[in-house]
Amino acid sequence: MKIDTVCTLFGLSACAMAVSTNNNFGSNVYACISMDTEPTDPFIVDWKIGATGDQCMKDKGKAGEMKVSEQGITCRDLGWVSINDDFFSCGWYESWWTLAYTTRKASYSGTAQSRWKYWGSLKTVMLGKRSPGTQLCGSKALCPTDKIEWSGTSKGLYFIFEPLKIASQVSNHNETADSEL
Repeated sequence: MKIDTVCTLFGLSACAMAVSTNNNFGSNVYACISMDTEPTDPFIVDWKIGATGDQCMKDKGKAGEMKVSEQGITCRDLGWVSINDDFFSCGWYESWWTLAYTTRKASYSGTAQSRWKYWGSLKTVMLGKRSPGTQLCGSKALCPTDKIEWSGTSKGLYFIFEPLKIASQVSNHNETADSEL
């Protein structure tokens, strides 16, 4: 639930108070690649921020690149990402933010769309459309979740992509299709 519900129920003055107490809801965001095995050749990941359909985000982080050369989770700090909590411009809309990546020297790519919202002191970020194997975690570790909730200050959000899961799903799909011929 967003501020718009508070405004509908309690009027504009309550709205101004609610918005001022939720100033700059956001988190530091990390973009990560998880590799089950060490890559044969190290590769560069290009992170892209934003897509058509994104809306009501105040701070969007910074795009960039990182090198993946070992097994495990490699992350890049994208910086602060926060919703636009200005009632007059975004009070009636959901906040959406998209992160995508492509690679050089390896043929991996992925995307994750996320919905950001708050109600009082409770903050929530949820994955929407995303590449298979994508996770949203509260630390630099794989987790079985696509939603993070917190009160107070976030310790960081980790968008973790597993490109080998996508590759194995495509490979398994192709093997199944071939065996059916």
